[in-house]
Amino acid sequence: MYGETDSHPSGYGQGNGGFSGTPMWKLKQQNHHQALVQAAQQAYLDEQEAAKAEKQKLDAEKEKSQRLIIDAVVHPVTNPRPARHVLVKDLRKVAGALNINLPTQGIFADGGCRSIVALFDSQGAAEPDAKAAETCCRQLPVTLLRNVSMVPAQNCIPAYVKAALLKTFEDLDLAVSGIGKRCAAAVVLVVGRWLFSAVLGRCIAVLFMEPRTSPDGLPPHHVATPLAAVCAALGPVLPGAIVQTSPRENLSVPEVMGHKLDEGAEPFIIMTGSPVGTVLSLQEFLETGRHFIHRPRAACGEIVSKATERLAASETAPSGGTAVQPPACAAVAAFFREPDDEQGSGRKSEANAAKRPRVEVGNMESVRLRHIVVRHRECKVPVDPLKNKVATRTPMEAETLLRETLAELLKDGNHRGDSKWAAQSTPRIMKAVQDISECKSALKGGSQRGDLGWLGKKDLERLGTKDGFADPIRALSVGEWSDVLHSEQGAHLIMRIA
Repeated sequence: MYGETDSHPSGYGQGNGGFSGTPMWKLKQQNHHQALVQAAQQAYLDEQEAAKAEKQKLDAEKEKSQRLIIDAVVHPVTNPRPARHVLVKDLRKVAGALNINLPTQGIFADGGCRSIVALFDSQGAAEPDAKAAETCCRQLPVTLLRNVSMVPAQNCIPAYVKAALLKTFEDLDLAVSGIGKRCAAAVVLVVGRWLFSAVLGRCIAVLFMEPRTSPDGLPPHHVATPLAAVCAALGPVLPGAIVQTSPRENLSVPEVMGHKLDEGAEPFIIMTGSPVGTVLSLQEFLETGRHFIHRPRAACGEIVSKATERLAASETAPSGGTAVQPPACAAVAAFFREPDDEQGSGRKSEANAAKRPRVEVGNMESVRLRHIVVRHRECKVPVDPLKNKVATRTPMEAETLLRETLAELLKDGNHRGDSKWAAQSTPRIMKAVQDISECKSALKGGSQRGDLGWLGKKDLERLGTKDGFADPIRALSVGEWSDVLHSEQGAHLIMRIA
């Protein structure tokens, strides 16, 4: 019958599937192609779903893990810059952009932060070279990531990570004489609760952390653990400190160490260049870090300010020539912060923590803020709207003013998570806003003084569009003052009211 013939060698008429005129072999080919396309599409969708699920899992682990808050200050800034720093908060993003696969086993199975904090200072080298510091900053993240990615999956242990960090310094060797003769360095790699450090030359890196038990019977307090040999200028070692020394003769080989941070501890790291270590003691590093806890910008600014003043006071005026260029003082601070508890009060170190009202935690869509803003000459509109005067102060002078104000405001105590206290305005807060803030919100009365009201995501962007301005605000707990922040309007201190 018609349509049932299959003897023709060309295949024409073989099961034409409803007399469409299309040969059966062609229909089978089309169906096979569609099946391949559908399978590829489904595999792509499955891959996207798996990546989304992995990202959600990673984000959930990050929420539960400690957060790293980092910042740096270098003053004065000259050209070329003798001191440079590297601050990479999320190495996973950098590795993803470079298509580098980081290990996921062993110590890398921890879903915590992956970060790099580094300081390169050519002033502390035998043959100073400012270009060496800049080159090292540019090459360090990629070089370190590639070396870490080569750690065998079956050997993701601290010894191999330290070897990768040591190889990174070998790869950064910029001349036959070695990087150590041209540039001092301090590098810290954070992998979850593991901290790996490498110090070369006269840079200083010190880890301050609370021991599980206090040797003197007092409540736990931060003690110093130098991450490399400590200069004699730092003075006596603090009680409980673990000092490890290494020979300084070989300037091409850094001292590499590894530390595992205790659960529940909130340690911090202070890193400085060579000029700072000659005029400040280890005790001063500790006191500054504890006073401005979780506020690295303020801590670095205070350290650099003190070092600059003492170096200026120690210098003798030239007899009759040009003024001597002051050394650049550099400081880097990194604070580890545990996630807030269900009440948003952070660590329950105070007796009345259980009595605090329950508040929501995390990055809320809307926040209610109070702020103090100080204009400076590099603002987009450097005019005080209250006095109608043009600001002439420098950004560093604005930071100094806010840092002194923050030190005064912190005398009210730690009220992290206390929404009732945050809604009120203490005499210190009212006086600071009235005397210092250059914003029309300072004209409000009573507890509303300095209150910006409820701000959503777009409102925060209008308040300041600079990178890294909105994220620290969303991460604030209720009743907590922020670090010194910069926007187009000027320098800010911000408290989250709700």
